[in-house]
Amino acid sequence: MRRGADASRARKRRRRRPGAFYALLVVLAAVAVSTAKAVSNAGAAGSEVKAPPAAPSPTWTGTASGEMKTQGTKAPLHHAYAVVVRPRNAAADETRLVLSEEPVPLEVLEELLRLLPSFAFRGVEVVLGAGGGASAVFFHHDELPAGLEVREVAKLVPAATGPGRLAGRVVFDDPGFSFGIDATFDAPLFRPPARPSKAADPGLLPAAQAKAALEEQGLELTPSAFDRIVGEGDVEAVRLFLAAGMPASTGEPRGSVLETAIERGHAEVVRALLAGGADPNGVGYAGRPLLAVAAEGQEVDVVRALVAGGADVMRKGAGNATALHAAAEAGKLDVVELLLAAGAKVTARTTMGWTALHSAVRRGDLPMVKSLIAAGADVPRDRKELLELARSAKSPDVERAIRGTPATPKP
Repeated sequence: MRRGADASRARKRRRRRPGAFYALLVVLAAVAVSTAKAVSNAGAAGSEVKAPPAAPSPTWTGTASGEMKTQGTKAPLHHAYAVVVRPRNAAADETRLVLSEEPVPLEVLEELLRLLPSFAFRGVEVVLGAGGGASAVFFHHDELPAGLEVREVAKLVPAATGPGRLAGRVVFDDPGFSFGIDATFDAPLFRPPARPSKAADPGLLPAAQAKAALEEQGLELTPSAFDRIVGEGDVEAVRLFLAAGMPASTGEPRGSVLETAIERGHAEVVRALLAGGADPNGVGYAGRPLLAVAAEGQEVDVVRALVAGGADVMRKGAGNATALHAAAEAGKLDVVELLLAAGAKVTARTTMGWTALHSAVRRGDLPMVKSLIAAGADVPRDRKELLELARSAKSPDVERAIRGTPATPKP
């Protein structure tokens, strides 16, 4: 990562509803008071009634020794948690190391690994990569942007420890940053127990079930989260967003989630959005028809999804260019043939008078030239210009194909 202002390095994580941590503290305090009263009453009733044995120490807490530097001040790090999680759509488990100034309740820790909580958490969350290195670090401090993230800068030096534990030292101390960490730690590897899924509650309406499923994956029902998931190509999560009530037309007319899916080449997501009501004849951020955007820059399956979803193959963009022009210019023969089969006119001209054949000849693309001629390109009208383009492209094969076309158009 290049150095610069801290603000340019920050990427914010999603926030939960405010007050979750404080509500948890209230519940814990109430339980503690109730337990104390019960023990006191039992002692008053008779010596034969004994207080319940002390609960065993939690098996998910560890210790740390070090500090987190923030804006010239330092916060101690005393507690360590090495939590094994399975990230959404991941094929393997991942270990998250959390180092904190104060103890983190288990319920809050589980939420921390999915979302940025609203309580004043001070510490770091280190994402350990497949090789055991620190692939990313999230900083949590009231003097820093929420969920500040840095990648590939922290170093993790493991230490020998017993089975089922993680120990070592994690360091990030770069003078180009006003924040950093240096701490040793020792913690048991802990996998949080699975919780019952609210999404399977038969008493919830389908939209509420879908929303619960999203929340269980750490996803908020917001347009920005929807656009991000679309960009990732997670079609199952996209369907959950749609089922939870997020419009497939989000972002239209320009900068839509459909445009995101097209630009990333996610054909299945394109199909899901079109089935949900997205506009196949929409335009991209620059005002180009989305079909032309796909025809120029994506594989044929994305174009096929748009055509099957109702895209107009003859919709014109700037300069009267169609998707066929875009595909020919990009040299995509399979897309050209798909568009021709869907009804695109091979004789369509731009305001400059060019057809798709002009682009193919200029590129010296013999297979495409033959395909367009077979589809009925108007060679007689443009013969002189096409021959000049073929000579400029230094393609004698294309020149021969043009000369071999009858001088009069097909009836």
